[in-house]
Amino acid sequence: MVRLLLLKLIILVFASCSNQEPESYIQQVDNKQNVIYSEPNFDTTIQNMTLSMYNEDYQLEIKMYSLNDSLVKNPIYINSEEYDTITKVTHNNVASIILNKGSQEIFQKTVYKETFEDSLDPEMMDNIHLYSVNYEAVRTNRLYFEANLGVPETEVTFEAQLAIFYQTDKLGRLDYWGVKPLE
Repeated sequence: MVRLLLLKLIILVFASCSNQEPESYIQQVDNKQNVIYSEPNFDTTIQNMTLSMYNEDYQLEIKMYSLNDSLVKNPIYINSEEYDTITKVTHNNVASIILNKGSQEIFQKTVYKETFEDSLDPEMMDNIHLYSVNYEAVRTNRLYFEANLGVPETEVTFEAQLAIFYQTDKLGRLDYWGVKPLE
């Protein structure tokens, strides 16, 4: 009996795996506006590297993943007889930055798009997407990173510099600066 239930569950899972966008992800709000919902994203990208600081090895890991929260909303304006606006709803991404020395965790810091909120236009925050966080360098007690943000389906992109203290009494503190549009 348990095997039969398990077999049915496996068949349902495989039947639901399709490259076509299910109708439930497209919702018509009114006769002139459509909302397209992105499918959940369960992919995680992981960058691992070994850093040598003060003649000791540290392991740095950056994990980028989706929150699958359907909170990034991007209106795409189209003038046609069928509809005026399509709103594409996607998910926020976050970056989890972890620094270890052997088996000891030095810090773990999560970077959200809201990390840069006070340097971005408040009216755009619902539309901004965190695309990536990449390691740049290590200098004087801090690890330096570059973050890339933008508005999906547009050419609006931003770059920000950030740093995280890995020692001293400021351990784990994140500072950022230089949020600027890319051209």
